[in-house]
Amino acid sequence: MKKLRILSFVLIFMCCAAIVFAVKAQEIPPWMEDIEASNRSTYLVPKGSRRKVIGSQIIVEPPNEYVARRLYEIERAFEKRFKVIEENQEKFRTEFEDLKQSITELKNDHRLNQDLAELKSAIEELSAFKRKMEDAFSKESVEGPDVSGETVEDAQNDEEEEFVAEGY
Repeated sequence: MKKLRILSFVLIFMCCAAIVFAVKAQEIPPWMEDIEASNRSTYLVPKGSRRKVIGSQIIVEPPNEYVARRLYEIERAFEKRFKVIEENQEKFRTEFEDLKQSITELKNDHRLNQDLAELKSAIEELSAFKRKMEDAFSKESVEGPDVSGETVEDAQNDEEEEFVAEGY
């Protein structure tokens, strides 16, 4: 009998604790907030709503005033954002016009066009010179050096003449 009393006491305690924790763990919607007025009572009110505490009474602003105030705050916030956006848009517009004007000036600058034409002709000349040099080197490497019947003795005499001409 004594065991039955202890068991029933433990079960009742666990049930009461589960109920208390279930009430505390209640999910609150994101647009609402839970305020505690005293140790025993909690109230679920819209986030940002104004409330006054007079004695033990909590007076929450009526829904129509809350909605009107929130709409007014949202309108002011949007007006500030639109003003910033319009200012940025005007800055971008002026910068765009400046860039457009500078591009037009560059297109109309005849010196730049002349410089481009000169560079183009210089590049063409260099390309032609490069082709000539490549043809000359490839021809020399295929045919070998031009000796045209020169003997070894003639080559040695040429070397001696060069050595004497240098002053040694």
